[in-house]
Amino acid sequence: MSKVIIGIHGLSNKPPKETLAIWWKKAIIEGLEKNTGIANPEINFESVYWADVMYKTPDTEPDVYKAAEEGALKTYDNSWLDAVREKVFDWGGIF
Repeated sequence: MSKVIIGIHGLSNKPPKETLAIWWKKAIIEGLEKNTGIANPEINFESVYWADVMYKTPDTEPDVYKAAEEGALKTYDNSWLDAVREKVFDWGGIF
């Protein structure tokens, strides 16, 4: 089974669908590179876009994406609890 990351935006107006999807994918890739050391990760990303149902036109002045400064993001270290969760919740790829 292929895994996919699905992005679903909130209630406020958004930039055009393609722009928002590009920003999300860039942010996910940046996070993977900075936090896991995975260079050029291949991700399967799908965006659920519905701002066009709520608003007549896309947001023309959205907050632009800014890369986090070096050291600004907290790093995560695996713990013994992660190993327990992995064993308990990995039932042959059901979850």
